[in-house]
Amino acid sequence: MLYLIWKKSLDDVSRDTYVSRMLALVNWETVPADCADRYPKIELAGDLLDGAGAVLLSSEPYLFRDVHVAELRARAPAAG
Repeated sequence: MLYLIWKKSLDDVSRDTYVSRMLALVNWETVPADCADRYPKIELAGDLLDGAGAVLLSSEPYLFRDVHVAELRARAPAAG
């Protein structure tokens, strides 16, 4: 599961966060698996997307909207 929390620099969540631990309760593991930063800045690259079965977009602290979904699909068609 790739869980994006911010758009400008595409921030993700590490497994050492509340949201990641809540997702783990329903057997959704966040990627990347090993990360030193709690909120890593990521690039939508093939290896990261290959490890994610789905992409979730947060509603806070950044509210992703339909236009952002379209932008992300254009940048990483495999994620859509």
